[in-house]
Amino acid sequence: MQLKSFKIEKKKPWSFVLGLDISSNALKYLLLRRTGRGLRVDGFGRYALENGELERDQKIQQSVGSLFQKIGGLKQAKVVLGIDSGKLTIKKESMPALARKELLQTIAFSMQEEIRKDVGAGEVVCDYLTLGPDPAKPAHMQYLSLGILEEVVENEIRYCAAEGIIPTKVTPTVLAMTNLVHFIPKMESNDAVGFLDIGTEKSVLVIIRNRKMDFFREIVIGGDDFTKSIIGTIFHEGRAIQFTEEDAAEFKYRYGYPLGFSEGMMFRGAPLTEVGAMMRPVVERLSGEIHRSIGFYKDQSASGNLNKLYLIGGGARLKHLSDVLTEKIGIPVSPLHMPKDLRVSGGKKYQEGFQKKFLEQAISFALAMETSTEGNLLPTPYRKIHQMAVIQKGFRYAAMGIVVLIAFLTFHFQSQVHSLKNRVIAKEILANQIQSVRSQYNLLQLEKNILDSKIAALRLSIQSDDHLVQVLRMVSHSVPEKLLLTGLEYGQAREMSRMIRENTETEEPDWIVRIEGVSNKPSNDVGIYLAQLMVELEKSQYFSNVTLADEQVIQEEGQEDTYRFELIGYLKDGTEEDVE
Repeated sequence: MQLKSFKIEKKKPWSFVLGLDISSNALKYLLLRRTGRGLRVDGFGRYALENGELERDQKIQQSVGSLFQKIGGLKQAKVVLGIDSGKLTIKKESMPALARKELLQTIAFSMQEEIRKDVGAGEVVCDYLTLGPDPAKPAHMQYLSLGILEEVVENEIRYCAAEGIIPTKVTPTVLAMTNLVHFIPKMESNDAVGFLDIGTEKSVLVIIRNRKMDFFREIVIGGDDFTKSIIGTIFHEGRAIQFTEEDAAEFKYRYGYPLGFSEGMMFRGAPLTEVGAMMRPVVERLSGEIHRSIGFYKDQSASGNLNKLYLIGGGARLKHLSDVLTEKIGIPVSPLHMPKDLRVSGGKKYQEGFQKKFLEQAISFALAMETSTEGNLLPTPYRKIHQMAVIQKGFRYAAMGIVVLIAFLTFHFQSQVHSLKNRVIAKEILANQIQSVRSQYNLLQLEKNILDSKIAALRLSIQSDDHLVQVLRMVSHSVPEKLLLTGLEYGQAREMSRMIRENTETEEPDWIVRIEGVSNKPSNDVGIYLAQLMVELEKSQYFSNVTLADEQVIQEEGQEDTYRFELIGYLKDGTEEDVE
C-alpha cells in the first residue's frame, strides 16, 4: 500500500491566554481572549511584592493563589509565563537547515558549555527562534538561541504548579515584546523600532526589525532612581524643605520631569524647577545609556537607522520624559498608546481603567498575545504533562463517541420496531375490511405473522447482541497493537460524506462504518499494520469493500509525531435490510 504525502497541521492562535509577568516588586497579569470581533481583555491587575511582612516567595505564592481564586475558568486558559532577560543566555547564530531535533541538540551542546562556564553545573533548558535565511550564507538559516538553567525556570513555574496549573509556555519577556509591533504603524521591511521598558529597578531596551528581535540591552536605571533623586532637602529662600519618599512619588505622578515645562510653579514651598533639577542627573544617565546602546546597535548590525522609540512600563508614565528623550537622543520618542480597537470586559469604567494602566501592563499584555511554540523554555517533564493531558482528552472524546454511537443504534432499532408495529396495525385493519375475501385475508394474516416474527427477532437482537454491535466488536478486536482505535461512526454514506453524496444521488444509499485511529511515534512500517487491518475487515464477510479515506502524520513542535488514519467499510449489499 502506498502512503499519501505527510502534511503538518497549522497551529491556530490560542483563543484564551493568561500572561504572567513576575518582576522584582510586582506580579502583573492580563487575561486575553480572541473573538470574532478581535482582541478582548477579560481581566488585568497587579499584586505588589514589596513592603510586606511576608517573604517575596510567600508573597508571590499568595498572589498567584489569590489570582486563580479571584477569576473563575483560568484553568481553561493557556498560561504564558515571562522570564527576566537577565537570567538568560541569548545569542544569534547561523547554522545549516536542520531538523528540529538535531538543531536543538546542537544548540543545547553550545549553551551548556557557555552557561556552565559562567554559573557552574546544572541542567540547561534550550530553545530557539527562527529568524530566516542568512543573507551572508545562502545555505544557512539564522536562529536566536536561548538557554537558561532548568532550576531557574522551575523556580518560576512552582508558583503556578502549586495551584495545579502548568504554564503552556515560558518565554523571555524581551521576545514577547515583539508582539507589541502589531499596534504601531506598518513598517517597511528594513525599518527598525525600539521599545524601552522602564521598570522599577532597571530598564530594558529592545530593538525590533522585520518583526523579530534584533537587539536588546539592560540599563540599570529605573523608576526608583527618579524617586530617590527627589528624596532629600532643598534650600529655598533660607528655608530647608524636606521631601520624603511619599512626597517624591506624589511629585512624579503630578509633574513628571518638569524642567522647561513649569516656570513659576511651586510644590510644597519649593519651585518645580529646583525639584526637577534634582532629577536631571538620572535623565542624563538614562538618555546617555540609550544613545550609546543605539549607537552600538547601528555599528554592529548595519541594518539602518532606528525610526522611533516607544516607552512602556510604569516609568513611561513620567510626564514630559518622552519629550526630553526625543531632544537628547535625536529620535522620536513617545509612550506606546493603547490600541483603539482593543475591547475590555466590564464596560466603560474598566475600559478607562485599563487605558490608564496600559503602559504598566504592556509586558503582561505582550505575553498574553503569544501564540507560537517557538522560544519555549518549558522543561521536558512539564511538556510531557501537557502531552499526556492531550492524549487523555482524546480518549475521553473517543469514549463519548462510542456512547453516542450505541445510543444512536438503540434509537434506530427502536424506530424500526415502532415502524413495524404500525405496519402490523395497518394490516390488521385492512384484513378486517376484506373479511369477505378469504384468500386475501389469509395472505394478509400470513404477512402479519411474518412481521410479528421480525418484531420478535428485533426485540431479541436488542436485548442480546445486535448485528452492528458484533461488527463493532469485530473491528475493535481486529486492530493491531501498533494502532489505537479513536472513533467509530455508523450511517448512510450520502449523509456522512459530501463527496459520496454527490456521486450517489440516483443510487440506493450505502450503509457504512467509519473507523478512525492513531499511532503515536509511528514506525516506518505503520502502513503495513494499516493494510493488515483492512485485510482482516474484508475477510470478516461483514463488508463488501473497505477503503482508506484519509491518513496523515501530524508533526507538532516539542511533541511526538502522531499518525492518523480513517477507513470506511461498506456493509454488504449496501442496504439497511442487510444491516438488520
